[in-house]
Amino acid sequence: MSASTRSGSIARKVATTSVLLMAVSLALIVGSLSLLAGEQTRQRNLQWAEDRAQAVADTVDAFDLTSRQQVERLFSNFKTYFPEGLKRSDDGKALVHGAQSLEGHFIEVDRFAQATGGVATVFVREGDDFRRIATRYDKLARNYLS
Repeated sequence: MSASTRSGSIARKVATTSVLLMAVSLALIVGSLSLLAGEQTRQRNLQWAEDRAQAVADTVDAFDLTSRQQVERLFSNFKTYFPEGLKRSDDGKALVHGAQSLEGHFIEVDRFAQATGGVATVFVREGDDFRRIATRYDKLARNYLS
């Protein structure tokens, strides 16, 4: 074999090896960048989901606070209909205003509904539960639950 044949095959081997090393290097770089980009995308999606969940939680908290404030405001209005205050009857089974039992007594809940457009329900505690004693729930049919 001549020197040019040997040098041609050595040059070819060096070129082939160089191309393969560059291809492997590029594949490793592209693979690493893909993994990095995938991880960054996953992190962004996770952050987006956390931000959305926090936004929903903040909305629920704001709604809860607003609802509580509205109920407190409306209750302050409703309790003015009972200037003598409310107390339990001597047997503890009824809620009374003065000498009047509120069981099935709809005057105050009607006045409240007319004044506010809302619905009032009066409950009395029975153990760990509550029992409805007066409510106004249907303006048109004027149906009452007691």
